[in-house]
Amino acid sequence: MAVNSPAAQEQAQRRCMSELLISANAVIGLGVWTVIKIIMEAITRREEILELIPKEGPGAGIVTAMIVIVFLAVIVLTIADHIYIGLAARAFALKKPHAPPCLILAAILLALTVVSAADSAIDLVTGNKQVAEHASLITDLTLIYALISLIRSYNGIKRIRKAHRAAQADSGR
Repeated sequence: MAVNSPAAQEQAQRRCMSELLISANAVIGLGVWTVIKIIMEAITRREEILELIPKEGPGAGIVTAMIVIVFLAVIVLTIADHIYIGLAARAFALKKPHAPPCLILAAILLALTVVSAADSAIDLVTGNKQVAEHASLITDLTLIYALISLIRSYNGIKRIRKAHRAAQADSGR
């Protein structure tokens, strides 16, 4: 069977769609784990956080409120980012019309996750062997794999669909 045959293209597209759906679900699920990781980091580093809060003075309440707001904003943005990427990739895989683009956001999340994984790895190598660091590294590495798979599958489907449209245009002439 030729590589460019319609049957081979259809099989490759189904494989990419399946991989994209699995990766999209993984990104959504790992968003929950990432939020748990953020909360674990805050708990294990609470001494450092408490040092940022002034004990008394005119701005003590404002600083405390700002820290809480930033913490909650990070959690909301993290889960929203994961859900958006996952749902947009699922919509694209399922051939929904007007599937929102997600590759740029996925690439940004991938870069941030690589930095986070490097930070966790450095903490483990330098002797900070807390359970949170192990969990953080495992979560980050899994998310990196899921995001790479998502980006690769998304691009594979785009390439196959483009080739299919070109073949249809050529046969229509």
